[in-house]
Amino acid sequence: MKSVQLLAIASIVAGSPALSAVAQPASTGAADQAQAVPAPHQLLENVRHALGYRHLRSFGRAFAIVERGPDGKTNELHFGVRQGQLRRGSDYWFDGFQGWQIDERRNIRVPASLRQHEKAAWPLWVRGYWWLNPDSGIAARILADQSKGREIAVALSIPDGIVGATVYVDRTTWLPSRLVVPYERGPFTERYDDYRDVRGVRFPFGVESN
Repeated sequence: MKSVQLLAIASIVAGSPALSAVAQPASTGAADQAQAVPAPHQLLENVRHALGYRHLRSFGRAFAIVERGPDGKTNELHFGVRQGQLRRGSDYWFDGFQGWQIDERRNIRVPASLRQHEKAAWPLWVRGYWWLNPDSGIAARILADQSKGREIAVALSIPDGIVGATVYVDRTTWLPSRLVVPYERGPFTERYDDYRDVRGVRFPFGVESN
């Protein structure tokens, strides 16, 4: 089990790695619980509204999240907002077309397989809100049999994809509560809480992965 706490979220300015925007706490509130499961397009719109997705454009072409783990070490996650680009520290990149990872034996960057790419990308696409971009090409399908209590299960997939993902949305707030990605040794699970406002966009400042 790994828990991380977000330290800062900011735009990436060309030629400068400096982070300038530090989040401030904000209450998420809660809407009345809906009894019926909405259609996928309506659910996505509800989530966009709850997160303040439209304000994401104020971050420009890319933004970074700095997080701190239980060991005190920090890590940077980089997100592009136009083609789903991403980077996780120094071990994984996606340039919008091809995923890349480090071959530790030869210490060079090599193309990742589609399976490796999806496994690495889904947690970041959900945290960076690429899955909510209408132009992402990501398909969302509600899983009625897994939607119980406060959570609505939404299956995510990309065209010709191999590894899908399931994001669970809290129907009382319309905020993502957890993500599950199938791995060979068992499902990867990430839980989100402590949502705070950054430039009008809500991000989870508490992230726990297993």
